[in-house]
Amino acid sequence: MPTPITTVTKQLTYTCPDELYSQSVAAGDTATVTYTGPDRMWVMVDDDTAKISLPAYTSMDDGDSIPVPTGMTRVEITADTQPGLIILSLIDRTRISEPDGYTELEESLPNGSTWTIGTPLHLTSIHDIFEITYDFDNKSWIIPLRQSAITWDDILNSRNGKLTASDGRIAPDMPEELKQKWMDYRKTLRDLPSTFGKGTENETAPWKIIFPIEPAE
Repeated sequence: MPTPITTVTKQLTYTCPDELYSQSVAAGDTATVTYTGPDRMWVMVDDDTAKISLPAYTSMDDGDSIPVPTGMTRVEITADTQPGLIILSLIDRTRISEPDGYTELEESLPNGSTWTIGTPLHLTSIHDIFEITYDFDNKSWIIPLRQSAITWDDILNSRNGKLTASDGRIAPDMPEELKQKWMDYRKTLRDLPSTFGKGTENETAPWKIIFPIEPAE
């Protein structure tokens, strides 16, 4: 018979990077959230990659005895340790509160747009559960800081694709107002690297960049 879930409420204080996607914690910033959820869960960890494979299982799922697929190892996660509490919080973001003192800040970007970020950084902005690995020898978790999946190469490839897709959209018999909108759109795309300071000390982080919207026909 499944064992009823034991629900706990715990404070979790975690270290924040110096800024979003930074790999430095030199500033020593922290944030605190409240976790309310199962006191333990079980996950399958890939024997080759040492990474977590979801879903996670509770005692109601008989997580401690659920069959283990070939090439996987069942690992128990408890809320009694800092790494365990972090992972339990990442498994289901709805189980944790917003960080204490949470607010949103707006940053003005060179093209006149704004980029909004919450502070302190939310736990899910700092760690990616699918990048966490398990040290089988030491029976411990390695929880890296999240890195951005977007690079300037991605931005330029997307920009070039948009320029290619808009080739030929300006027709000789097009209304002048619409023609100008397409010309402005393409110029904005061409100027994007210089607008956002690519390669300079004032370079805008690629994940902050918003592309212009195609003119409506």
